[in-house]
Amino acid sequence: MKHKSDPHEYSQYMPLFDDSLTPSFPNAIGKTTTSIDAYLSMIHGKAALRKKVFRFIYDAGERGYTREELAVAMGLTGSTLRPRVWELLNAQPDPLLVDGPDRRMLKSRRAGAVLRAPCFAPGEDEK
Repeated sequence: MKHKSDPHEYSQYMPLFDDSLTPSFPNAIGKTTTSIDAYLSMIHGKAALRKKVFRFIYDAGERGYTREELAVAMGLTGSTLRPRVWELLNAQPDPLLVDGPDRRMLKSRRAGAVLRAPCFAPGEDEK
């Protein structure tokens, strides 16, 4: 398994952790006053929160977190956490998180995908 021992090796992604590069209104937000207000309330904290989410998951190593476990561990609501996870899963040129393939049981008795930094994801032979 490829392992990057230091998250600084992800330096090509530093713009993802910089608020000054946050777009004014991404396509993902709705056109309602509520969604625009919610977006504007987070505009200066998104990059710091994205970095904190990445660091939390990176530090969990191979164990990773489900979204539910991560929300509880970080003291965040799902509506605050999910957009930051989505951004990390869809980072370019390569995702900063991987989703699954393994799952853990959630409180709802459903199986939730485990999030990990790519260097801790199971290899092809471990899936």
